[in-house]
Amino acid sequence: MALLEWIDPPICGGHWNPELVELAGGVDGLGKAGTPSRTLTWDELAAWQPEVLVAACCGYSAERTRGELALLRGRPELTGLPCLRNGRVYATDGVALFSRPGPSLVASLEHLEALLAGATCQAG
Repeated sequence: MALLEWIDPPICGGHWNPELVELAGGVDGLGKAGTPSRTLTWDELAAWQPEVLVAACCGYSAERTRGELALLRGRPELTGLPCLRNGRVYATDGVALFSRPGPSLVASLEHLEALLAGATCQAG
């Protein structure tokens, strides 16, 4: 799984977000728990070959993030990603769910669990 806090340039989730991915049953090969988010190269993202990609753009709603997903689909390096081929790319509300620690972490975890299970989430 890949959790991106930004699309262009791609920035992987850091701090608590990789741990949330793990608690939800996923493996985040790009972010590292307890370390800051970092800018990735497109080749790093392509090399990870995520089966699920969650875009949680910092400061963006799910609707605004959804509009940014075209940038991913337009990158030639990413055309073979399993998540793109299988329709497992999700836009989430980065502001409400992933940008700040606090009580919303429970909702963030439940949201990730549902996405990894392939369920449709109402929280965006």
